[in-house]
Amino acid sequence: MSFVSEFPQTLPAILARASETCGNRGLIFVDEDEQRFTWAEIEGQAQRVAAGFQNFEGEPGDRVTIVCQGLRPLVTSFFGAVLAGLHPSILPTPISRRRLQGYLQNIVSIVRVAEPKFVVVDEEVELVGEPLVKEANLENKALVIRYDELIGSSSGFDPHEPAPDEIAVIQFTSGSTSSPRGVVLPHRCVAANVQAIVERLEVAPHDVGGGWLPMYHDMGLIGNLLGATARSIDLVLTTPFNFLRRPRRWLDVMERHNVSITAGPNVSYRHLLERGDIPGRDLGRWRVAIVGAEPVDPDLLAAFTEAFRPAGFPKAGFMPAYGLAEVGLMATGVRAQEEYEVMEVDREALEGEGIARPVNEASNCARIVSCGAPVRETSVRIVDDHGKSVPDNCIGEISIAGPSVMRGYFNDPLATADTLHGEWLMTGDLGYMKDQQLFVTGRKKELIILGGRNYYPQDIERVVHGLELVRPGSVVAFGTRNGHDEGIVIVAAPRDPKNSESIGVRVRAVVSESLNLPVLDVVLLESGRIPRTTSGKLCRGRCRDLYEGGELA
Repeated sequence: MSFVSEFPQTLPAILARASETCGNRGLIFVDEDEQRFTWAEIEGQAQRVAAGFQNFEGEPGDRVTIVCQGLRPLVTSFFGAVLAGLHPSILPTPISRRRLQGYLQNIVSIVRVAEPKFVVVDEEVELVGEPLVKEANLENKALVIRYDELIGSSSGFDPHEPAPDEIAVIQFTSGSTSSPRGVVLPHRCVAANVQAIVERLEVAPHDVGGGWLPMYHDMGLIGNLLGATARSIDLVLTTPFNFLRRPRRWLDVMERHNVSITAGPNVSYRHLLERGDIPGRDLGRWRVAIVGAEPVDPDLLAAFTEAFRPAGFPKAGFMPAYGLAEVGLMATGVRAQEEYEVMEVDREALEGEGIARPVNEASNCARIVSCGAPVRETSVRIVDDHGKSVPDNCIGEISIAGPSVMRGYFNDPLATADTLHGEWLMTGDLGYMKDQQLFVTGRKKELIILGGRNYYPQDIERVVHGLELVRPGSVVAFGTRNGHDEGIVIVAAPRDPKNSESIGVRVRAVVSESLNLPVLDVVLLESGRIPRTTSGKLCRGRCRDLYEGGELA
C-alpha cells in the first residue's frame, strides 16, 4: 500500500494501514528502560484488549474510562476500545498515593459526566479504580477492570467496523476557564484533523516523532499518537513526569533516536531552556517544534532558538499553531520550515480600541506571534459580540468551521447550543486576522478590564517572568475588585521563599513601570500549589475564584 494512498476515515482503518505499511517502525516507550513495538505489534495487542472488552460483554457504544500510568497499557487500551466500538476517554493518573484524595476530588466530576461502563486501570494505579467509581456514585453501573485481565484474553476478536459518523472518542477539555466538558468527536472529525496535521507538518516516512504530553490532552492523543499512526512513523514516548523531572534525559532520548518533530506549550520549551543540557549535543534532525495551547511567547521562541542553534535546531524550527479539543487539535498552523511572523502593534490601540495597529516610534509596543493560516478544509473568521465578521486587524472572537468540528458536548445540550452556531464553532478565544494569518491575543473569560481598557493576562505574566526572583512558568495574573478599588492580583512562585517581601516590591514595581497598571496584591505560593488544569496549564479563573473567596493562601 502506498505511503500516500487515500486517507482512512476511521481510527481502526488508520491503525490497520499503519500495521500494513510500518515495516520496523512503531512506538518506543521510554521510562526507566526502553521498549519498542512495531505498529503491527501494537495492533495485535489492541485486538487482544478488544477481545477482553467483548469477554466482559462490552458492546459498541459503551463508554470506557482509561486510567493507566504505563504507556503501553494506555495506548493499547485506547486502540482496543476503539476496535471494539467502545467510546474511550483518557483521564490523568494520581501523582502519588499521598495525593490520592486530592486527585479524586479533581477528577471525579469527569467520571460522573462520562458515566462509563468500564474503568480500566493498570497495575501502577490499580488502587484508584474502586474509590473513583465510589466517589462518582457509579458502584452499580461501572466495572473496574485491570489491564492484564483485558490483554490476557485468549478468545477471538469480533471486529467492529465503525461508520465515519460514529463516535471515536470523548475528549474531556482541560477546564482552564470552565468545568471540564466531554467533546464528542466522530471518526470522520478525528481523521480530518489528523490528515490536516500531517499535511501541514509534511510528515515523511523517515521522520521520528517525540512526545511527552499526556494522552488525555488533545496534543498528546491526536497530535502525537494518532499523527504518528497515520503516517506509520516511529514515535518516541515518555511520561510528563519523566519529562519534567529529567529534561536532560529527554534531550538524550531525542538525540539517540533522531527525533525530528515535537510539540508542546510555551512552558515545555521554557523548561528545556532552563534545565536542558545543551552544549555538545547533536539535535540536527529536529526540524519542527510545534508550539501552542496558549498565546505564543515571542521572546521565549527567540531565546530558545538562539540557545539550541549550536545543537542544530533550525532558525525556522518553531511552528506556532492554534487549536482546541473542539476541533480535534489544530485549526491553524505555520507551515513546516517557514519562518513565523511576529507583528509589533501599538499597545494603546490594542488595549483601548481593540485594533492591531502597526507600531510607530512613540507607541508602547506589543509583540504578537502569527499562528499561521487555516489547515485544509478549515475556515476561520473573527466576529464581534453580535456574531458579525470584523475586518482584518480588528480583535474579536475566533470562530471555526470545517470537517473536524465536534458533534457537541457529551450530555450537555445547553453548552453545545452556546458553542455551536450553525456550522461555526465559537471558541471563546480572542484574536485577529491579517493576510489570512491568525494572531491569537487571549481568552475572553480571562480578559482583564480596567478603566474601560482591555488587558491580556499573559502580557502581565511575561513582564513578571523577567524577574530572576520568580520561578518560570509559575506566574498568574488576573483582575479583581476590592471595595471601590480595582486592579491586578499577581500569584507567583518564588525561587527563594526567604525573599518574599522583596519579591512583592519588585513585582509591583515592574508591572507599574512596564505597563502602568495598579497591582492590588501579590500572593506568593509554592509552584505546586498554584491551580493548574489536568494538562498543566495555569488556571487563572480558578486562581481568581480562590482569591476572592479568601482561600488562596
